Amino acid sequence: MQKVTRKQIEQIVKSSREIGENPNLRQTDFGGVYLHGIDLSGADLREANLAKADLSGADLSGADLSRADLGGVDLSGANLHQASLKGANLGKVNLSEAYLQGVDMRGADLYEADIRGSDLGEANLNRASLRRALLSGVNLDKAKLNSANLGEVNLSEGCLHKASHCGAYLHKADLRMADFSKADLRWASFTFTDLSRADLSLTDLRWTNLTKASLFQADLRQVNLSWADIRGTDLRETNLADANLSEIRHDDTTKWPAEFTVATLTPVFGV
Repeated sequence: MQKVTRKQIEQIVKSSREIGENPNLRQTDFGGVYLHGIDLSGADLREANLAKADLSGADLSGADLSRADLGGVDLSGANLHQASLKGANLGKVNLSEAYLQGVDMRGADLYEADIRGSDLGEANLNRASLRRALLSGVNLDKAKLNSANLGEVNLSEGCLHKASHCGAYLHKADLRMADFSKADLRWASFTFTDLSRADLSLTDLRWTNLTKASLFQADLRQVNLSWADIRGTDLRETNLADANLSEIRHDDTTKWPAEFTVATLTPVFGV
């Protein structure tokens, strides 16, 4: 893998643009290079080494960073609109305030990444690992997080409206005041998760594991919780108006709203 300087990169980019081609920087070594504000839009950066580089404010829109190493990279304020980061290493990356709409991060590793305040609307994060990532205030509107690992993430006040989280793992996540309205959360695991004051109205939570989660004061209007597991779950002061609770799994440790009548629920085998 060839190590390059910023000047060399800029020359490659300029030469490529002059002949109407996207820069080919595949398997190039950018490790630790200062690249603040650089224009790498549409570049081929597959399998490149960008570990600990400074790409803050850079334009990487439409770039292909599949399987690239971006561990510890500063991408704060960067534009990655519709970029591909499939299978990339983004461990401990700084993506705060970045523009990530439509980005493809399928199977990417974002362990302890800082993504606070970023726009991930319509992003594809299927099977990605975001364990312990900081995602407070993030926009994930209509994003795909199917089978993603979001264990211990901070997504408080995040927007996940109409997002798809089928089979996602959110153990011990901080989801306080997050907006999950109209989201698809079937088969997701929210064990020991804090969803207090979250908006889960019109959400599909069928077969979801909410064991010992806190939904204190959450909005659960018209939610579908059939076959969900809420043993040990805190539902105090929740709004359950028109919620579907058929075949729900509960026990004596489930904490219900004061006005709720448990006797109206359908018994479930194995409870």
